[in-house]
Amino acid sequence: MEAVRKAVLACMCNCTPDDDLVASLNAVIEQEGQQACRIIMDMVAHRDCDAPEAVHHWEAILAHRTELSRVIGRSVSLPTAVCDYLHWIDKSIGCPKLIDIGKFEEIFKQARRDFLTGLYNRQEFEEAIGREIARAKRYERKVSLLFFDLDSFKKLNDQYGHLAGDKALQYLAEIIGKNKREEDVVARYGGDEFVMLLPDTGKEDALRLAERFRRMVESRRIPFEGHSLPITISGGVATCPDDAQAAVKLIQCADHALHVAKRQGKNSFLGYKKEARRFVRLPFFEKIKGRTVSDNANVDLLAESKNLGSGGMLLENDFPVHVGSVLELCIVLAGQAVTVRGEVVRIGELATNRFDLGVSFLAQQEPAQMVLDNYVLNSLRQ
Repeated sequence: MEAVRKAVLACMCNCTPDDDLVASLNAVIEQEGQQACRIIMDMVAHRDCDAPEAVHHWEAILAHRTELSRVIGRSVSLPTAVCDYLHWIDKSIGCPKLIDIGKFEEIFKQARRDFLTGLYNRQEFEEAIGREIARAKRYERKVSLLFFDLDSFKKLNDQYGHLAGDKALQYLAEIIGKNKREEDVVARYGGDEFVMLLPDTGKEDALRLAERFRRMVESRRIPFEGHSLPITISGGVATCPDDAQAAVKLIQCADHALHVAKRQGKNSFLGYKKEARRFVRLPFFEKIKGRTVSDNANVDLLAESKNLGSGGMLLENDFPVHVGSVLELCIVLAGQAVTVRGEVVRIGELATNRFDLGVSFLAQQEPAQMVLDNYVLNSLRQ
């Protein structure tokens, strides 16, 4: 839709007198269809509406302009007709403010873009994913999400400095931005994390597209102060409605698949899969002390356990912990305290300030794992 937006902007900046502007915009609509009305309404009135509603408003504005011109006895400009229609007829604007369309587009673009990479920012992405999921549900289509980041980004910053890290982010954004499909939406989610929305795309096709990007990034080097720096990316893929039907959950699913890809060796994309529980879980109701150890700032928690197994446990906590976070937990089993680390693999909201945290214990914790295995085995025997 970016091409349509540019065509509309060209009409509004270059067409005079006003009758030529209306004719030019109608020509864009005739060529691009009803979606062009959405873009026009967004640009002339900053109104976000679906295609049928946009068509209704556009036709009503043109009819109102014709009537105003007849009553006044001279041609009324399109901006004047839009303002009068929205203020007096539609009554959706209370106190309008005039601004040149070119200047407004420049300010609007800056507000939507990440300053470093030039990609959409997180706010724009969150608005886009809401629209695309709603559209996918309305027309019974699929939309996929890629969630990816740079491998070993901290190591790159530590070894070559933050300017090298910025260069890597810009380089990755350039590769993805130039090679994405026109309808795809790419944004910098935060730090070295990126997201890409793929409308009308199932998981299998999304994984193929992600693999193409991965190979493209892997095959290139970043020139920086005489160095040729290799970079790779890892990511996760989740699809609506297969994996989730809400934006937050879809992001969590793709983020979880990303963390699995990292654990399995990096430089890969994985599709989200609901983890089948491989270990028996026993009822286990105790107060559990712990802390996050993977975030920038460690956070203490005092949670209530619900069940326990050799491979993980379920906790209820009074604040959420991001999927992929590593927790260090102190568990007392038959009078013996053990400290074990686990990754949050799922989160569920129970009520206000109450959350379920599904924790999968990490491998290679031999002393603690032996205590856990013996506790579970003895409990089953009893």
